Amino acid sequence: MALIQLGIADGSAIGNPTGTDYWFFNDSNNPDPTGEAQFTRRDSSGVDIVYGTGGSVAPSFNVDLDSTIVSVSRAVAGGRTTFTITHGLSTKDVISQVKRLSNERIVDWRIETPTVNTIEASRAGTVADGLFRIIIKG
Repeated sequence: MALIQLGIADGSAIGNPTGTDYWFFNDSNNPDPTGEAQFTRRDSSGVDIVYGTGGSVAPSFNVDLDSTIVSVSRAVAGGRTTFTITHGLSTKDVISQVKRLSNERIVDWRIETPTVNTIEASRAGTVADGLFRIIIKG
């Protein structure tokens, strides 16, 4: 089997497909704001990481706040629900947004970055799995 390597114009690699990953090209329904091509890697747990193919790679990580997904855990304590998301972007310099899945509205959450590969998103009250999605951009 031949190795498939995805990369950008400056020669940097953005990844190799594995046996459990799916790579796909984002069409005009999901364009990069710069007008350049994007690829998305969906891993075996259904998590999407988007890679731009322009002059620099700025991956993003998008996942539902649902503790049944491998990269997400949920804890309720002290009147708050905290989702811990393992994103693997290797930086604390990220921008995060949480949106409600039912109406696509951006919702305010307390966001903390305890490590370079995790984010904690918390909100007052008990929040059930599967109601929100977090978008993390590196």
